[in-house]
Amino acid sequence: MGGQLETDANGNLVLRPMSGYQIGSIAGMSLLLVIEYLENPSALENEGSKSIQLAVNPLEALQLAEALTKRAMQLLQPADPDTKLQ
Repeated sequence: MGGQLETDANGNLVLRPMSGYQIGSIAGMSLLLVIEYLENPSALENEGSKSIQLAVNPLEALQLAEALTKRAMQLLQPADPDTKLQ
């Protein structure tokens, strides 16, 4: 992973819940990935979601899909005490 992870004043990771996504194409060459998120859990009621629009090339999209699928499958599997993070 590139870059520093965002942390708060106490050193805890700043996490923003994803509230949705949209996928489209840009000029038939790249994918448009819109990720909707909440600044905090109460934002859904008060402020609504925010979004970021990303241009993703097809190879990056395939790699991202594979990495997300791999991690999701690991989370869905029963825990193995000998498994190490990758």
